Order: sequence, then structure tokens, then C-alpha cells
Amino acid sequence: MQHALQAAHMAQIQGFDAETVLAALFHDIGHLCALPGAEMMGNVGVKGHEMIGGAFLRKHGFSNKVAELVEAHVMVKRYLTFKYPEYLAKLSSASLTSLKYQGGPLCEAEATAFEADPLFSLKCKLREWDEAAKVVDWEVPSLESYRPLIVEHLSKQQCVV
Repeated sequence: MQHALQAAHMAQIQGFDAETVLAALFHDIGHLCALPGAEMMGNVGVKGHEMIGGAFLRKHGFSNKVAELVEAHVMVKRYLTFKYPEYLAKLSSASLTSLKYQGGPLCEAEATAFEADPLFSLKCKLREWDEAAKVVDWEVPSLESYRPLIVEHLSKQQCVV
């Protein structure tokens, strides 16, 4: 929970929009909402958690942008390990383990296609917060503090439908 709250706080204090803050908050929700018996990545979480999380968020009324940002945080890790080999050395042991299960670094064609994504920069920013959100004893706003943002976002989505 602390990891998610730190990522969301970084997005918020840097002035990003509500959807991006929510994506930072929920980027690892797939680890929590996966069905019993879901395939694991050794002892570092649920395989495909990014897609599970995105589907869960869409099903519960969150915007496509929130879901798409959540779904992309693994792809960005794969992109960065291809594009910047030195990035690999910065990954935690858990992140290195999960990378093996997630398909490893992208190939050049995949990286080029990913760079053309309209949300490419924002997806990379979310990954930056994901990596940085590992500060021991950092006091950040509680999950409850995000309730108004979540309620407002979900209310807007119901109006769109």
C-alpha cells in the first residue's frame, strides 16, 4: 500500500491530472484483485498483473486512460531495459525477477511502435514514479485522502456512458 500511495503522491505533487494520479495509485492493483490460483512470477507477484489491473479498473468504471496507464507500466520497464541497458542495472532484484516472466526487454520493432503511442511520455512518467516509490518511512497522504478524487472520477465516467 505504501508503494502505491508514494507513487500517487509523486504524481499529485508534480501537478498531474486526476486520471494520472489514479493510475499511479492503482498501478499494482492487479496483484490484489487477481483470481485465486493466478499464475505467479516466482515470489514477486502475479504474472500479468498490469492487464488484470487494467481490466479490473475498466470493469469498475474507471476511464480508459487510467486503465491504459496501469496496463503500460510493465511495457515501459521492458522498453527502458531495451533502450537504456544501464536501466537494467538500476532494477531491484524483484523487478529483475519479474522482468523474466514479463518477456524481458522489448525488441527494436516493439520499442519503435511503443514510442509512437500518444501516451508514451505519460506512461514513462508513471514508471518513473513506480521505481521511485520505495522510500522507507516516507509519510504520504492516506488512501482515504484519495476518496474524493476517486468518487469524482467515477461520477464523471457515469455521465460519459
